[in-house]
Amino acid sequence: MDKSSDAVPFCHLTRDEKLSLMVSWLDGEVIEGMPCGHRLPCWVVLSHPDWREHMAYRVAVVPLTKPSVNWEHVSTEYNWLFYMGDGEAILSNKKPKLVETFWTGYGSHVPAYALSSFIVGTCNWKDSLTERPKK
Repeated sequence: MDKSSDAVPFCHLTRDEKLSLMVSWLDGEVIEGMPCGHRLPCWVVLSHPDWREHMAYRVAVVPLTKPSVNWEHVSTEYNWLFYMGDGEAILSNKKPKLVETFWTGYGSHVPAYALSSFIVGTCNWKDSLTERPKK
């Protein structure tokens, strides 16, 4: 339960803050709401926020996850999964090295998007490096 003390009622937000929340919702972001002054405050997901003046709202916090695959579907030649800077997901046979704006030294590689078990992560590409689990 998040008893966020920084929850500000909608009526106390600036016009720009209100618009930012509304535009985020229109753009497909998940909005959470919490009644201000409630004895058991907690954030709940709102499918259709009604923008009440004594409710607090925020864009839902999305946990950061790395990309993943069912490694049983991947040749044992490939032990590393990561995103390139352009968003392409790669499986490689060598552990890549991060050099400022790109990965290098990853050797033989194949696209991960071709696997039906591929799950897109939410982390930054620089944080996406995942090693095949050891058995």
